[in-house]
Amino acid sequence: MDQDYLKYIPKGLLEDLRNQKVIPFVGAGFSKNVQIPEGKSMPDWNELGKEIAKDLQGYEYERGMALDAISTYEDMYSRVKLIEKLASLLLVKGVEPGKTHEAFCKLFSGQVCTTNFDSLLEDAYSNNHMPVSVIGSEEKLAINLEKYTKVIKIHGDFDHLDKMVITEKDYDCYIDNNSLMATYISSLFITNTILLIGYSFDDADIRTIWNIINSRLGNIKRTGYCIMVDASISDVMRFSRRNIHVINIPGDKKDYASILARVFEQIKEAVEADNVSTLKASNAKIKENMLIDENDRNRLCYISASYEKMIQIQETIIPLLVEMGYEPAFSNEVLSFGDNVFRKTELLIKRCGIVIIDLSKKNPYIYWEIETANEGNKKIIFIRDSDAEDPIYVKDSVFEYSNLYDRAFIQKIKRQLEIKTERTDLEEAEWLVERGEYRTAVILALRYLEEKLAQRMDGNSNVLFRHNLAEMLIENGYNSAALKKEIEWIVSLRNDIVHRNRSVTIDEAVKVLEFVKKCLSKKS
Repeated sequence: MDQDYLKYIPKGLLEDLRNQKVIPFVGAGFSKNVQIPEGKSMPDWNELGKEIAKDLQGYEYERGMALDAISTYEDMYSRVKLIEKLASLLLVKGVEPGKTHEAFCKLFSGQVCTTNFDSLLEDAYSNNHMPVSVIGSEEKLAINLEKYTKVIKIHGDFDHLDKMVITEKDYDCYIDNNSLMATYISSLFITNTILLIGYSFDDADIRTIWNIINSRLGNIKRTGYCIMVDASISDVMRFSRRNIHVINIPGDKKDYASILARVFEQIKEAVEADNVSTLKASNAKIKENMLIDENDRNRLCYISASYEKMIQIQETIIPLLVEMGYEPAFSNEVLSFGDNVFRKTELLIKRCGIVIIDLSKKNPYIYWEIETANEGNKKIIFIRDSDAEDPIYVKDSVFEYSNLYDRAFIQKIKRQLEIKTERTDLEEAEWLVERGEYRTAVILALRYLEEKLAQRMDGNSNVLFRHNLAEMLIENGYNSAALKKEIEWIVSLRNDIVHRNRSVTIDEAVKVLEFVKKCLSKKS
């Protein structure tokens, strides 16, 4: 039985996660969640100090002395030798991100801070085809990378050796030597909630975070969080004194990786479900379709193409989509979830019934878009300019065009878009009522009514985009006093479903289905 970890996550943190107001800080303990060669192990902070102390003749190591051991090693052998030793112990080569890293990357995008030297985080984002940029020095902070996840290496890494924070002196001088980075990190604390992952209170790395808070902000006002598995009362109390609430997940510490992965997965599922129900869209039809779970009933169509191609697509493929009853959807039409374009796009793709991807030109997102669509078993239509200089190749069928206005090409796309279902939307609605999915049943039943009324009016569903339901009913002769009251109630119910996330009772769903059948049985 799957353990429910959500009950341990504070509501305030979940709310901040929904609003993209959480900045994760990743420590050494998180790097233990890796695919590692047999016979090897990834050390945490204390284990790292213990291993280094073995090369210090006469040095008696005790827990909590990692920083002292590392500093002594530099004094005895040189900084170059220390960095070489760290690279060896941290298995810079030969390890791969594990499932926990994958689950982390799917939950967090935008900005991620880490005190780790390894490249596991950025490798995990790249493995998931998610654009990533490593900020290992202050010079890169000013670069605008809106469509990339920024992995901010607070302590440098093996690609920025001059920025590595390793010894006691490095920690003590950190703010003086990295004033711009410290100011940037402190600004994140003001507007976001910090979430510590992979830290223990004794980690020297956490000193940097406390120093930044104390020097720039005084006592931190926003509550921070730290995820731990089977934390001791001592750990909980010590973090609490720093205004950090420990999310203490029960379980065996040896199962840390699998527990943490499931925690991330459950948080993501909860956040996505809530975002769907509370999102705001510039087009009511987009919101309505996003409330439909079944892919084969969802008429949203996400289109991925370069700006140049999109201009032509607006004049060719989009009118075709509208004619066939689909609703073109773009991330800029979703008004929720802060400014995170990546998450808005992900949610759109997951909720769309069909995805069209132009492979003519690479963009930072395209492989991720393909993978996201494949995960949801979407119908994907790949198109490509036959004259493209550097196209993307996939194993699936691709429809090539010499120009997007070619009628033969448009006909091929039309055949791919033809809706083939065993049941009508009305029959599906009746089935959903039996399953207890009353809200989706109402949406499908009213959509079916709209399409049938449109066919009576113009002979095709294109009229849907020029009339609302009430107008269509009146034009079709449904204007008696008794029907008028029903129509007002139906329209009000639908608006509340789409704009206010209203739930629907079985009696209301049955009433809507009876209304639809009554309207369709009346001959115009």
